[in-house]
Amino acid sequence: MIGFSKNFSTLIGEGIRIRDINARLVQELSIARDAAEEANLAKSRFLALASHDLRQPLHALTLLNGVLKRAQSIERTQEISLQMSSSLDSLARLFESILDLSKLDAAELTPDLHWVSLNTLLRRVCDDCGAAAHAKQLQLQWHAPPVELHTDPELFERLVRNLVDNAIKFTNHGTVQVEATSAAGMCVLSVADTGVGIPRHLRDLVFKEYYQINSENRRGDGLGLGLAIVRKLAHLLGIAVSIHENQPHGTRFELQISLPNWQVAQTCVESFPMAHQEPISLSGMTVLCIDDDVASLNATQALLREWQCIPLTADSPESAQRIAQRHPHIDVVLSDYALGASMHGEQLIHALRKHLGEVPGALLTGDAMAALEHQAGRIEFPVLTKPVQATELRRLLEVFKEMK
Repeated sequence: MIGFSKNFSTLIGEGIRIRDINARLVQELSIARDAAEEANLAKSRFLALASHDLRQPLHALTLLNGVLKRAQSIERTQEISLQMSSSLDSLARLFESILDLSKLDAAELTPDLHWVSLNTLLRRVCDDCGAAAHAKQLQLQWHAPPVELHTDPELFERLVRNLVDNAIKFTNHGTVQVEATSAAGMCVLSVADTGVGIPRHLRDLVFKEYYQINSENRRGDGLGLGLAIVRKLAHLLGIAVSIHENQPHGTRFELQISLPNWQVAQTCVESFPMAHQEPISLSGMTVLCIDDDVASLNATQALLREWQCIPLTADSPESAQRIAQRHPHIDVVLSDYALGASMHGEQLIHALRKHLGEVPGALLTGDAMAALEHQAGRIEFPVLTKPVQATELRRLLEVFKEMK
């Protein structure tokens, strides 16, 4: 009887343990199911927003292209060009946000931490955002004490830039104020606006992917990814982010950076905007362009001709090698990264160097992984991610020209 009682007690204990395990598994399954449902809802929100927000600038570009098919005056052509540039900028911002979020979700970003001046970072962000604020007749002000941060400058700039862009986008009049203070072991960077504000009950929701407040005054030209990227970047850099009311109206975002990730600057060096320099002439520069997309190839060729370069075009690695054999004095090679199964762009540039010598080269690609490979040191050549801005491509060619 004693033995039977012990065995029976063991069975009861095992049954209770199994029941607890089952209850925990059911709870975990319920959480996973809720997360999957939320992910599906987020995807549905994304598709609904993307179908609208991506079509809008494409629609504008299509109509403006139709206008350009008819003869126009120089003034009217310039006006249409500005309108098309605005639509293209909108498309670029949308794709950039999607790519940023996908990199963060895939955990492909590793912070490169070192000490950097907060003044320098804020000056660069506010200088870049100044034109957008001026266009809306807003005052963009910034102030920071002589502080250094131990952070990744590129990722931190992206974080602050998203907050400043967001503040400008949703503020119709008044001021956007970027200010840093340091006290009690904490450095607090705030981005405050005088816009319509965010209701208290929605402050957690605005950090979710693809979420936008359904208000006509807050509707922007984005997919609701800016603050989701802010939250993920802040987590990656170990920074706490919070939302507050900005009295008498508006919103204030705060970034809290704790010790030892900040310190009083050892030397206070004030940075000034670089003096304007005349663009370097690219006249006569021979550029070999390789791309298996004919439209992209023709557009690059037209742009290079505008800069008085001598463009040579190839739509395959084989064609590029034939051109290199006939033109051994090519100055620069610009290649798409994905060129089919035979080889990718980096391999092609190395192959072309057998005919051209140590010619400088760069990769133009829509593959975000190539940029990450370059940052990690696994791709030798500079990588420009499509869509490539004309100014960005020109700066790269100017650098190559100065290297000669």
